[in-house]
Amino acid sequence: MFGSEAGLVRIDKLILTTSAALADSGPTCLEAKAWRNWTFTLEGTFTGYSVAIYGTNDPKTAGTLPGTATPPFPGDAGGSFAITPTQSNWFLIPAEAIQSGTGTETNPLIATAASLSYDRPLLAVRAVATGSGQTGTVSVRVAAVP
Repeated sequence: MFGSEAGLVRIDKLILTTSAALADSGPTCLEAKAWRNWTFTLEGTFTGYSVAIYGTNDPKTAGTLPGTATPPFPGDAGGSFAITPTQSNWFLIPAEAIQSGTGTETNPLIATAASLSYDRPLLAVRAVATGSGQTGTVSVRVAAVP
């Protein structure tokens, strides 16, 4: 059953809060499967973080409710939680700047109040925080509607 079929009309939640050098939210927002209108924002007081937002449309990768989602992948040889096509069917959600070469949105997100919008169906999303010389705490909020 898709989220809109279950009576959900909007989600707005934190999917990751971290002060660690590397963090992965794992697959999340499964209750909003196949919703289209996604907005991701960074919150908190921090420096040095880079948060990449990934999406998937592979049901085997996304997992299913309740609690059977694929766990985060172990770090690669460099110690990061890089998500690569050889590990899964996750893709870096394209930003306006990536698609057109212009605009203010980027992915990864790097600043407080930075946002990323995506208007295509997704079965699950995940946030992966990395960076250099990080201080403070960064949070990732997602809002979505069918």
